Amino acid sequence: MSGTLVGILGFACIVAIVVTLFKSKTLPSIAFIVFPMILALVLVLGKYYTWEDIASLIKSGFSSTGPTAALFVFSVLYFGIMTDAGMFDVIIGKLMLLVKDSVVGVCIMTCIIALIGHLDGAYNTTYLIAIPTLAPLYKRLNIDRRSLVLLVSLAAAPMTAMAWGQPAKMTVFDPSIDPVVMASSLYPVVAIMLGLAVVTSLGFGYYYSKKNASEIALLRKSFENGGGSQKVDFSDNPLARPKLFWANFALFLGSLACFMFMTGVKTYVLFMVFSCAALLLNYHTQKEQSQIIRKHSATMLAPAILFLGIGIMVGILNGTGMVTAMVDAVLGIVPYETDCFYEDETPIVMGDVVIRTRLSAGHTPGTTSFFVEMKDEEGKTVVWGMHGGVGINTMNTDYLQKVRLPLSLQEDFFRGCEEMKSIHVDICTPSHPSHSDMLERIPEDRNDYRPFVDEGKWPAFLEERAESLRKVLERGVYQR
Repeated sequence: MSGTLVGILGFACIVAIVVTLFKSKTLPSIAFIVFPMILALVLVLGKYYTWEDIASLIKSGFSSTGPTAALFVFSVLYFGIMTDAGMFDVIIGKLMLLVKDSVVGVCIMTCIIALIGHLDGAYNTTYLIAIPTLAPLYKRLNIDRRSLVLLVSLAAAPMTAMAWGQPAKMTVFDPSIDPVVMASSLYPVVAIMLGLAVVTSLGFGYYYSKKNASEIALLRKSFENGGGSQKVDFSDNPLARPKLFWANFALFLGSLACFMFMTGVKTYVLFMVFSCAALLLNYHTQKEQSQIIRKHSATMLAPAILFLGIGIMVGILNGTGMVTAMVDAVLGIVPYETDCFYEDETPIVMGDVVIRTRLSAGHTPGTTSFFVEMKDEEGKTVVWGMHGGVGINTMNTDYLQKVRLPLSLQEDFFRGCEEMKSIHVDICTPSHPSHSDMLERIPEDRNDYRPFVDEGKWPAFLEERAESLRKVLERGVYQR
């Protein structure tokens, strides 16, 4: 199949999905499943692929989106259990007693409640926690309820940047992305957004405290007469466990600490563990546990189906080369001029920085590795090396034969690894962080490169990748 035809099919699939979603003809999850499967049917009928090939592509797509689906399922379940147990209600009740008749305090408390409610990254949960709780108070103080919605939205937005929020969704597009690392890089933005929420709440508080002085006086009298001292009423919530508040609160704090600092453990694994812990802590019978899971099943199932549907689309479009063909098609119509071509024999010099290249085919025919020479603060030359592609899945014999690439790429990879081991490299960076211990070495001072300096990493990394490919090829027809 020509690259042009592959690109056309890819664009047709994307356009069909977009048009269908804009016209609200079906759910996104359904669209992500139906149209890629129609595309797969075309490929099978055209005898470009078999159904076994399509199944393999879908499986590879699931491997990239499955962890994200699990993350959303168990994060929703965990925070749902904590909400049902009444932990958030108790916290909110205590906080409201602190602010009493202070309009500024009410506005600030709105932000705090929104932050708590948005821990699961779901706006529907946030609004369900914050707005019903605060709307009566806003009405009593004669504060425009639109201000409530705005403050909740502003305060909730920073929590979207937490590792289990939007960063987790990015793994759909690149499985090598670590949500925790991405979230940490967004902390400055989070700080700015929180500052904006605080400033806005202070402005609203000052404005309405002057405008609604009479309503505030009445509310103050109510608190003086004991109207603000009541305990939280759980009579209409049989799932509430107010006697277990401190146990739940301790579990909650422990979970937050693990989410923030246990970067070596996948976030979805932590949510799985804490969901089970919260369920066992609060509900001790199968009937109660089943009730909780059924209550949140719709909220959990929707994102899970969505991400699995995305997995089908990603698997088919990536595996068939359609994404690459689409990119090539776009680049083909965008005018550009080539300044020069790099070659291994001629380094690229940009001031004090020298870049050397090395063709290191294997992963793909044109894979290139880069070696960058820079001087540190003391004037010492430091060499940073990055291999262009060490993914061995594209070098197994079956795959190379299927996509009609030469088996010599395997030998090229072995030879390249052996030859490049002699190149002096101070800082080794593979094409994916999972191929080394880069993530574990990230220092608190992100400008400090010294934890990554290790002359022995580069040859060890190349040898490990070559050995991994040898093990793969033991199951194939190619023999080195």
